Amino acid sequence: MQRRRVDIDGLLKYDKVDFWVGGLKFGSSRKTTLYHLAAYLRWRETTKLETNPDLIIQACLDGTQKTLIDHLRILKSWVEGETFDGSDRLTRDKYYKDIRSFYKHNLCDLPSSPLRFNSKSTSRTLGVKVDIPATEYLEFARKVVSSRECSVRDKAIVMVMLHYAI
Repeated sequence: MQRRRVDIDGLLKYDKVDFWVGGLKFGSSRKTTLYHLAAYLRWRETTKLETNPDLIIQACLDGTQKTLIDHLRILKSWVEGETFDGSDRLTRDKYYKDIRSFYKHNLCDLPSSPLRFNSKSTSRTLGVKVDIPATEYLEFARKVVSSRECSVRDKAIVMVMLHYAI
């Protein structure tokens, strides 16, 4: 995703955004959530969709269930699309949940729908797979278990892992 300077204070001039932010916890996550909304509105602008948060919410309130489904599809196409190529599931989920909370806090409860995207398009992986020869693994386990800095709990975990590795 492209990083740019965003005027999040400009978002607070909208009544629906100000009302939503009033219900968020104080701290850095509040600011991050506003950045997520700003990113969503920028994307809507590039796709020639409405970017005024007050008008977006008003359209949902005045509309039908189909209107909510349309807004959900638009949101999902953003989060599941190429804007987030290279991002992991956690990043996509955070953006998705933040924008859904904007709708929900303003009494527009979008239908629930899980995210689906091609996980091969993500560049980051959450797990690390390394092949270690058995002798090196045993030596490593011995060092950990004999270390004074290692807690009893951590030593027990290493012993269980060693037991199942054999």
